[in-house]
Amino acid sequence: MYRCKIVLLFLIVCQILTINESYSYDFQKEIVSDFKQVSAYILDKDGDYFIIDAGADKNIKIGDIFSLINKKTIIHPKTNKSMTYDVVVSYLRVVQVKNNYSLVESLDNNLNQVEIGSEALRYESVPSTFFDLTGKGKYIYLSLKKELPFLKWEDYEYIKDTKKEVFNKAFKKSEISLVFIAYNDRIEVYSGDDSLINVYQYVNQMENISEEEKDINNSIIAGAKLENGEGDLSKSNSFDAENSKSLLGNTVTYEKLKRINSFSFYTKMSDFLKVNGELYIAAINDNSIRVININDPDALDIKVDIPDNNEGLTIQWAYQEEIDSPYIIINTWSELHNRVVSYLLKINGKNLTILDSSYSIIGAFDRDNDGKKTFILGQDYDPEDFYGKRIRVYNIENDRFNEAEYTYEYPTKFTVLSSAISDITGDGVNENIFIHNNILYIYSGKDLIYTSSKIVGNNAAMLTYKISPKSPYVRQNTVSIEVPPIIKDVDGDGTLELLTIASKRNAISSIVGVSEIEENWLIFFKYKNKQFIKGSIDKVVEKHIKGFTIHNNKIVALISEKKGLLKDIDESTDIVVF
Repeated sequence: MYRCKIVLLFLIVCQILTINESYSYDFQKEIVSDFKQVSAYILDKDGDYFIIDAGADKNIKIGDIFSLINKKTIIHPKTNKSMTYDVVVSYLRVVQVKNNYSLVESLDNNLNQVEIGSEALRYESVPSTFFDLTGKGKYIYLSLKKELPFLKWEDYEYIKDTKKEVFNKAFKKSEISLVFIAYNDRIEVYSGDDSLINVYQYVNQMENISEEEKDINNSIIAGAKLENGEGDLSKSNSFDAENSKSLLGNTVTYEKLKRINSFSFYTKMSDFLKVNGELYIAAINDNSIRVININDPDALDIKVDIPDNNEGLTIQWAYQEEIDSPYIIINTWSELHNRVVSYLLKINGKNLTILDSSYSIIGAFDRDNDGKKTFILGQDYDPEDFYGKRIRVYNIENDRFNEAEYTYEYPTKFTVLSSAISDITGDGVNENIFIHNNILYIYSGKDLIYTSSKIVGNNAAMLTYKISPKSPYVRQNTVSIEVPPIIKDVDGDGTLELLTIASKRNAISSIVGVSEIEENWLIFFKYKNKQFIKGSIDKVVEKHIKGFTIHNNKIVALISEKKGLLKDIDESTDIVVF
C-alpha cells in the first residue's frame, strides 16, 4: 500500500518525463514573448549612457535593442491635412538592467537625436535575417514574421554552407540587427555583433517534417507541434505563465490540498529541516522569526523579534561539520547602516540566541544532497547591485562566523541567495545554480550551460532601498529574493531533478497588502541527453509559495499571504502537501 502511494504521488512527474503531446514545447511563443515590443522613455543621461524607464519589471535583458522614435509631420498634397508618423532616428542597446530602469548606449552617431523624454521602442524596425540550415524551417520564419511584424524582416534564406561560412555571411550585417539561425533541434538568435542572445530548443523537430507534410498556415497557428505525430517534443517541455491553466488544469483551492498545519504569521521566506523523522520550519518576515516543529508544535514553537529592529529578508538552517545541532542564519536589512546585516542564531531551549553577526550576505548550501547545509558562502554587499563581486567561504567555529579566503570559482553573476550548488548534470562536478532577476542560470564552473527565458521564481522577498541616502540625488534599487531551488531525485530513476517555483503575475503591483502573484506552481529541470528538460508539477496555487521541500516522498510547501492594507491584519501561513 505504501509503495502504491509513492507511485501515485509522483505519477504526474513521471508522465511529464514521458512523451505527452499536451505538454509540447511551443518555442515560437517563447521567442515572440522574448522579442515582443516594449515602450520606454529616456529619463536622463549618465555619462556616456542614457537611462530608460524599463527594466527587469518589463523583462528587459542586456543586449536588447531600442529604436529611438521621433514624430514627423507631413502635409497631404491634395487634402492639405497634416499627417504624423514615426521615424527611427537612432538605435540604443541595453548594457545594464535594474528592477525598473536600464542603462542604454548608442549604436550610431545620432546622439543629438536623443533627448530627455523621447520615446524608444524595443526592436522597432530592427533589420532581422532568418538563415535556415535545414530547408524545413520556412513555416517558422513565416510564423515569426507574422507575430513580430515590427521587425524589419529580410527574405527567408535556405543555405547549405558550413556553420563557419554561415556565421561569416550572417555577421557581415550591421551591428544593428538580429540573426535567427535554424538547426534541426534549435533556433539560435544573435545580435549583429556576433553576441548570442538566446537558444530555443525543440529537439529534432525538423528532421521528420517537410513542406508537404505540414500546411504553412496551420503551422503558424499550431506552432511547432507535428500533425503527423512524428518528432519528440516532450523531451523539451516548457510552459508559458499565460497558459498555465490550459496546460496544468484548474487552479487548486485549499480544499484540494492537504493542510497539515496553520499558524497566524505572515511568512516572507522559509526553510525546512528534517531531523529524526521530524519536520521543522524556520520562517521570517519583516519583524519576526518563527521556528516550529510541524509534527509537534507543542514541543517547539518559538517567535522572536528580528535583531536590532532590522527588516527580515531570508532565513536558512545550517550545520557545522560533524555537529548535529543546527544553526539558523538570517539576512536582514539595516536602515540605520543602510546595508545588509546577517546573523548566526541557535535554538536555546524555547528561545533563539544570537551568536554572531556579519556585514556579508550569507547563504548556506547542501552540496552533497545529504539534507545538511554545511557549506557557507558570504558575498559582499554592493549598494548599486545589492550583490557584490567578491565571495568568501565561511565556516562556523565556536558558534562564530569564521571568514576564510575569497573564492573566484563562481561566475560573476552568482548570488549566494536564491541559489543551489549541486551536480545536476551527473558529471561529478557541482553546478552553480541561481535565480537572478527572475531568470534561472546554471553554470558549470564559470561556463554558462543554461539560462531560462521565462519567469522563474515568485518574488518571495523583495527589498527597495536607497542606494546612497546622503546624496542629494536619491536613487533607489529593488532586489527580488527567491526561494532557493531544491535538488532531488524526484522520480527515483537515479538522476537528480532541479525543482523551483514559477509564477503568473497580474497587472497590479507595488500596492501595500496586494501580491502581484496570481498563481504559482513548481517546475522541474532534468538533465538528459546533454540538454535540460523542463516540466511542471500539476498543481497551481493562488497564494504565495514561500518555501518547499520533499518529505516522506511528498512535496511539502509553505504558503502564506497577508490580507488588508494595514499591518498585522489577517496574516496566515499554511503548511500543505501536494
